[in-house]
Amino acid sequence: MKRPAKKVATDRSFVVALSRGLDVLRAFHPNDGLLGNQEIAARTNLPKPTISRLTYTLTKLGYLTPVPRFEKYQLAPSAMALGYAALANLGVRHLSEAYREEVMRETGGAVAVGGRDRTSMIYFGQSRNGLTLGVQLDVGSRIPIATTAMGRAYIWARYGFTISAGEWQNDVAAVGVGLKLNDGTGPYAFNCGAPAFRFTEDRLLNDIGPRLVAMVRNIEAALGGIAPPSKKEEIKKGRAGGRVARVAEGIR
Repeated sequence: MKRPAKKVATDRSFVVALSRGLDVLRAFHPNDGLLGNQEIAARTNLPKPTISRLTYTLTKLGYLTPVPRFEKYQLAPSAMALGYAALANLGVRHLSEAYREEVMRETGGAVAVGGRDRTSMIYFGQSRNGLTLGVQLDVGSRIPIATTAMGRAYIWARYGFTISAGEWQNDVAAVGVGLKLNDGTGPYAFNCGAPAFRFTEDRLLNDIGPRLVAMVRNIEAALGGIAPPSKKEEIKKGRAGGRVARVAEGIR
């Protein structure tokens, strides 16, 4: 796990102990179950004696639950409460739900929204149905920025859309669109993905991409109070932007 880019040794406002404690909590991933001090040390690149003190402190504070039988720890309810509080306060997650559901029904793809966490994107909202069983991701899932439609959309955070067709997983095709807000939060990104045999390149470019662009622009308008462009204008922008973004990423 990489340390923050800023040189903390010369930053007098940076609390190193707090940073290390949060790194310990971040070491727990979905479906991990239990982690011991040695595993946490390996994931954080911190010395094991330091990890032992941190896990002890976090246990006393109620953020970790010790499992003495295995000499390991799991995240405690207090740690989970932080995540649920963050989800509850993400207005874009709740406001976008109806839009995501509509695009999911129209396309048969899973539609998600996420934000950046270092070198990954984390899902914090998803809409899917029985037709999207090939996409096994849920709230809290991490995906790489560089090779996924959502990650590329986050990087570009622009009008138009990006495509990931087999670059992340051979059998998954997806479109990504960035969301820009005027309140200082974000940027965020949405994606719409399905098994590659259902989302052909032609459909990604001419159907899924423009639909997702229109959806995200409507969400931006709803959050920012700006009147959305007409659907015809959105589709025209979406097609042009999608092709430019794909070429810029070097995908052929």
